[in-house]
Amino acid sequence: MSMSAYRTATDGAEQVCFGDEDIFFSRTNAAGLIESGNDVFERVSGYGWSQLFRAPHKIVRHEDTPRAVFHALWRAIKAGRPIGAYVKNRSRAGAHYWVYAIVSPIEGGYLSVRIRPQGAHFEAARALYAETQQREIETALPPCESFQGLESKLVRMGFGDYPAFMGRALGQELLDRDARLGRACDGGIATLLDLQITAADNVRRMERIQASYVGSRHLPLSLQVQSARLGARAVAVGSIAGNYRAIVEELADCMAEFAAASLAVEQSVSAALFLFGAARVQSEMAARFRQELGDDTDPDEDRILDLTQLEGLAARYRSEARAGVRAVAPRVRRFDQACVDMRRLAAGLEMTRVVGKVESARLAGDSAGVVGLLNELGVFQRSVSDGLQELGRESASITRGVERVIGALCD
Repeated sequence: MSMSAYRTATDGAEQVCFGDEDIFFSRTNAAGLIESGNDVFERVSGYGWSQLFRAPHKIVRHEDTPRAVFHALWRAIKAGRPIGAYVKNRSRAGAHYWVYAIVSPIEGGYLSVRIRPQGAHFEAARALYAETQQREIETALPPCESFQGLESKLVRMGFGDYPAFMGRALGQELLDRDARLGRACDGGIATLLDLQITAADNVRRMERIQASYVGSRHLPLSLQVQSARLGARAVAVGSIAGNYRAIVEELADCMAEFAAASLAVEQSVSAALFLFGAARVQSEMAARFRQELGDDTDPDEDRILDLTQLEGLAARYRSEARAGVRAVAPRVRRFDQACVDMRRLAAGLEMTRVVGKVESARLAGDSAGVVGLLNELGVFQRSVSDGLQELGRESASITRGVERVIGALCD
C-alpha cells in the first residue's frame, strides 16, 4: 500500500491529498463495523487493513461533519434508501479529507462509495456545514432538528429539499470530474442536470405567481364593497367584480395543482439524477475493484461479494432511474394542458377587467375608487400573464428534456 501525500489546507489544517481518479469504498455491517474496503480506502485513511477490519466506521469520522448529516444518512439507510452526502473524514495521522459519499443499504449493513469533491456545491456545503455545526454546539439541538434547519437553508437557496441538493451536486461533481480527467461529457447526466434545474426554476416561478395572487386576492372583494357603496348606479360593476373573483379563485386552484405537480416533477427528476449518478460511480468502482483484484486467481468470498454488490447496486439504480424518468413523462405532459387552462382563465380576467373599466367610466366623478382598484387588478393580471408565459416556455423545455433523457437513457 502506497502512502498518501499531505498538504496544508487554506484553514491551516493538514489535508490528505488524493486524486480525481481515486475512488474507494467500504462495506460496513449493521453494527457499524467495517467488514471490507479497497486499497484506496486504506491509502487515504492511513490505516492498514488489520486496523480497519471490524473497527467502527467512526474511526475515520471528523468532528466537523454536523450531526445533522449523519441523522440524514442513518434515516435513509434505515428506510432502505440510498443517499448522497459531503462528508469530512479524518486519517490515522490526523489530517482531514473530504469526500462525496454515496451510501447504499445492503443486506446486513451498508456500502459507501466515495469520490473527491470540488466545485460550487461542495463549497456551499462546507459553508452550510460550518453554520450548522456552530448552531449544534451553541444550542445543543437534537440531530433531527438540526437537519430540519439545514434543509430549510437549502430550500431558501432554491433547492426543493436535501435530496434535490445532493442529486444536483452529484450530477455536477461527475461532469466536472469527467472534464478534469479528460473524459467525454456524459450526455445523459448533463441532460438530467439541466432538466432538474429547469424543473426547480418552474417551482420557484409558480411560487412567485402564487405570492402575487396572495397579495392581490382582496382586490375583487374590495371592488364589490366599493360598488355597493355607490348603490344602484354601480350594480353592473359589482356583478363584474363577482365574476372576476370567481375566475381568480378558479385560477388559484389551477395554480395550486400546477405547483404540486411541479414539485413532484422536480423531486422525481432529482431522484433519477441521483440514481443515474450513483449507478455510474458504482459501475466505475466495480471496474476499478476488478482491476485491484488483478491476477488473484482465488479471491476470497468477501471480495467476490463486494464486486457482486457493487455491480448489482449499479444495475438496480440504473433500472430504478429509468423507471422514474418514464413515470415523469405523463406528469410533464399535463403541464401543457395546465398552462392552457391558466392562460384561458387569465384571458377571462382581462376581458372582465376591460368591461369593468367601461362600466366604471359611466360613474363619472364617483369612479375614482373603482378605477384605482381596476388598475391594481391590471398590475396583478400582467404579473400572472407574464409568469404564465415563462411557465409555458419552461414546461415545453421540460417536455423536450424528458423526451431526450428517455431516448438517451431508457431505450
